[in-house]
Amino acid sequence: MIDHEVEMPITLTNQQEMLVLKRTVRLHVFMDTFPTYVNDFLVLSMPENCDVLLGMSWLKTTNPDINWIEETVKPCVESGNKDL
Repeated sequence: MIDHEVEMPITLTNQQEMLVLKRTVRLHVFMDTFPTYVNDFLVLSMPENCDVLLGMSWLKTTNPDINWIEETVKPCVESGNKDL
C-alpha cells in the first residue's frame, strides 16, 4: 500500500463529497469471463457487506452488459466479436 500523505475529495453514491487520505494499492482483479483488470485502487473503509467497489474506471474500461432485473454483469459482446 502506498500512503500518498495527501487528502483527496471523493464523491459518494448519494453525490455527497468527502475528503479521504489518499492511500492506494495496485490490484489484479480476476472475474469469471472478464479479462484481468489491473489498476491502482483507493483504500477506503467499506460497509461490511462489500468487499470491493470497482467504480466508474472499471465500468468505462470493461463496458460490461448489466442486467439490472437479474442483477448480473457480463462482458460486453460487441457485434461481430463472439469470442468473448
